[in-house]
This record gives sequence, C-alpha cells and structure tokens, in this order.
Amino acid sequence: MKITTKIINLKNVNDKNLEEEKVPTEEISENQDDTCLEFKNEAEKNLAGWKRAMADYENLHKRISEEKISARQEGIETSLNSLLVVLDYFNAAFSSIPPEIATNPWVKGVENIQKAFLDALSNQGIQIINEVDIPFDPAIHEAIEHVNDENIQAGNISSVIISGYRRENKTMRPAKVRISNGKENQEKDSISPPTQESSEETKPPENKENKEEINN
Repeated sequence: MKITTKIINLKNVNDKNLEEEKVPTEEISENQDDTCLEFKNEAEKNLAGWKRAMADYENLHKRISEEKISARQEGIETSLNSLLVVLDYFNAAFSSIPPEIATNPWVKGVENIQKAFLDALSNQGIQIINEVDIPFDPAIHEAIEHVNDENIQAGNISSVIISGYRRENKTMRPAKVRISNGKENQEKDSISPPTQESSEETKPPENKENKEEINN
C-alpha cells in the first residue's frame, strides 16, 4: 500500500508540472515572429554593410589604378620633354647649315642621326606640330606675332618659329607661330587713313605788323 500511494503521488506531481509548463500557442507564435523579424533586420543590415564595403573597395582599386597610370604617363612625359630640348638643338643646327657643306657626308650622317631620333620619339607617340596654312588653334599654337602675308588666309598659320609636340591628343608643348593678317588686311595697312592734322587747312602765319596797322 505504501508503494502504490507513492507512485500515485509522483504521478500527480508530474501532471501538475506539465500543466504549469504549458504555454498558449498564440504566445509561442508571436515570439517566433519577433525573433524572425529581428534576424531578418540584422541580415539586411549586414548585407547593406557588405555592399558598401565592396563598393568602397572597388572605388579604391579604381582610384589606385588611375593614379598608377597617371604617374606612369607623367614620368614618360617628363623624360620625353627633356629629349625635345635635344631635338630643338638638332633643328636649330640644321636650319643654319651653310650651302657649301649641305651635301657633306658628315652632315648627311648627322641628319640620319636626327631621323633615327625622330623615329624613336614617334614610336613613343610623339607628333610634331609644324603645319602651316591651317587655322590657329590655341590648344596647340602659341601666337608670337601677326604678319601680313598675301599667300596665307587671314587667321591661318603663316610660319612656325619653333615646332610644338603632342602625345596621345595631349599637347606637350605648343608651337610658337606667326599668324597671317591676310591679303585684304595688308592692302588696308598699306593705305594709311588721313590724320586730323592733315585734313585741316593750313593757315598762313599772321603778320603782327599788318594786324596792328589795320587796328590803327
């Protein structure tokens, strides 16, 4: 009898605990929804942060690549600019060769060196700006003076004083040029307009003695 009673009492205790631990179904559902919403918000926040980080990384990578290319181009242009000075010396020397030695083999040999030098610059994308009878372009030309040239249209390049250079559509040094005023302006300049002094009638000087006699 004692054993049976103990079992019955334990059974009653277990049933009571089960009844106390029982939670309404609606409350469980609400808790699950809140937990899911919290996880969802956190996931969206992490995803947005990851996207921002990737965008920042791509922008950084792009900027570094552009800076490397820019630094490389600047280095090349600095080196080429120093070589252009040597080319100017070549051009100045050949522009003043006496006619009696123009056909000298030594002169021809130096001309070949100049040609090889120009070819090397051309392989680096260097283009010479020395065209004449083309419209003046401030992007590639630097005007030194205006001249009257009946053979060149007004506003076009009459002559190139010092050649300019450009590389990949970027002007490294503008050409120093003379700009033509054209034939029409030349004719206008040759006929000077009358001045104010010349248009006035020349009056003879007054004779003070005659003027005093008239007054008397």
